[in-house]
This record gives sequence, structure tokens and C-alpha cells, in this order.
Amino acid sequence: MATEQRTRAQHYVPQFYLRGFINRTKKLFCYDKASDRMYPTSPAGAAQETDFYEIVPGTTREPVKTNAVEDQLGRIESAYKPMLEKLISCADEGKLTPDQLIDFAPFVVLQWMRTKTYRDTTYESIIKKGQTFVDDMTRLNFPNQVGKVHFRLDRKCMAAVHAEQMLRPEVVLEMARELDRLFWVIGINKTKHLFYTSDHPVVRRGNCRDEVGPLVGVRDPGIEFAFPLDSRHILLIMERTHFKAWREYDGRAVELTDEQVTDYNGLQVRRSSQRVYCADDDFDLSRAICKAEPNVRDPNRPRVRVESTPIVDDGDTKKNYTFTIESLHNRGGAHRFGV
Repeated sequence: MATEQRTRAQHYVPQFYLRGFINRTKKLFCYDKASDRMYPTSPAGAAQETDFYEIVPGTTREPVKTNAVEDQLGRIESAYKPMLEKLISCADEGKLTPDQLIDFAPFVVLQWMRTKTYRDTTYESIIKKGQTFVDDMTRLNFPNQVGKVHFRLDRKCMAAVHAEQMLRPEVVLEMARELDRLFWVIGINKTKHLFYTSDHPVVRRGNCRDEVGPLVGVRDPGIEFAFPLDSRHILLIMERTHFKAWREYDGRAVELTDEQVTDYNGLQVRRSSQRVYCADDDFDLSRAICKAEPNVRDPNRPRVRVESTPIVDDGDTKKNYTFTIESLHNRGGAHRFGV
């Protein structure tokens, strides 16, 4: 009987994408923020964990086949690999089309959702939101037990939760449509410093604030997404009012300055979970940021803060409350966690 084929090294950043960051030796360099260590690696060895997407038996209603998620992602990657290549070549030729950008949007969303950072942030938000609810219910009903009742979610369930979120077409396509409303620009890097990528390459930044902090929802004013496409190209997705000066570049390629390249490389360092990649051993910027902002070195750093209005007992009913979930892993304080 033939044995079932199984892929154990499962990439949360695709190998075909990482090949855009290799050097002449077909290697790329990795900077590990946690250990302050640099070492050469390969697309096969980078941004992956053993059985990362494998759904643990008993965590779903129905059994899930081995490699089911990995195989589905592989089929998706096969469809988008030529799109990425075409996007880069058309940017160089000045022949980008609106359809190209629209068609590529779901891949951007999926890449944002498929990483370890996204899974860890989701887990943390579930735990903290659940504990907040448990604390309020305990305070209302069993005040002598406050602080003694705990919300639990086994981490082994997260592969199933993660897969359910990122492989729902309606979720991915809804966010892709929201991104389509923004400016899309391909930045070209002709500086001496190549673009970084990381274990969480689709990053976002809130450039506008309210009384809570920076606004990072996809519909918020000032939202900005950056996704390095290879060592010399980066996809920039920007909200139209805050970035109105970029209007003339919408749907086009533009050469970036040294300062802009440094800025976007800095985002990869700050938003990544643990590892930054580059075709060159050029991590002085990474080390400087990690020295100045040591919290970004910790892959287990808190990423979420949950605030809520309390449940109010008005006699006949207990009124529900509203959660505000904020992501803390971005520079500049608390960032709202949402899409």
C-alpha cells in the first residue's frame, strides 16, 4: 500500500515568494531578533514550522485530512506565483493595469492572515476578550469568586481556528475589496540597500490617530499597508485622503528615496514576529531598531489590549457590553486590532 505523502515543513511565507530575496548563491540571510544572530538560510528553511497548519484531531467536528490546509495553500500559491512575476515585470516596464492589482489583492490579504504573528494575535485576543467576559460575569453573579475563574483555550485548537479564518473566501474577498478602494503603488528600490522581508511581510501602519491611538482598520483614514515583492520592489497600499499627494502614482510604479527604503525596512523589523530576511548581510538597521526598541525582539511580546464597558445589571436583564481590541505590537503605542 502506498504511504500517504506528507509535507512536514509548512511555510507561512511561501517559498516562491522568498526566492525573490535570494542572492547569487540562492541563499538569503536571516536576522533573528530574539538571539541577535545572523545566519544564511534558504527559501526551504525560512519562515516555516513543522506541521504549522496541521489540524489536531478532535479540535474540529469532522476529521480533517493530513496536509489539507497545506495542500490548499499550495494550490493558491500556484495560481498567484505567475501573477507576482507579472506584477514585478510590468512595474519595471511601466505597464501596470488595474485588473492586475485587483486580481492580486486576495493574495495580499491571505499572506497577511496566514502567518504565525496573525495566529498568535488572534489567540491573545480570544483569551483576553474571554477573560474580560468571565471576570464581569463572575463579578455580577459570584462576587466572592472574582479572580478565581479563568478562561481557557487550548493552543492546539488554534490551527483549526486559523484555517477557518484564512480559508473562508468571503472573508478574504471582503477585505480584498476594501483594499481595492485605496491607492496602489509599486515602489522601486534603486538604492544600495535591498528591501527586507520577514516572517510577517504584509505590514500596516496607522498614520492618523484618535483619542485611543493610531487608526489601523482597513477603512480608517491614514491606513497604509506595505508588502515587499522582492529585493527591489514593494507594494504600497494607501488610504486616499491622507495620501492624496500620491494620487498621480496610483496604479503606477515610482522610484523610492533612501529614506523611504529605510522606513519600509524598519516596518519589517518592528512588525515581524522574530525573523527578518534579506539577500545581503545588511542588518545594521535591524540591530539599531532592536537596541532602541528592545520589546520588538520578543516573539512572545503582548500584542493585544482589550478594554470593555462593564456588564450592567438593571434588574430584569444584564446588558451586554462593547469590546475595544487594540494591537500593541506596532510602534507608537496601542493600535486597534481589526481589518
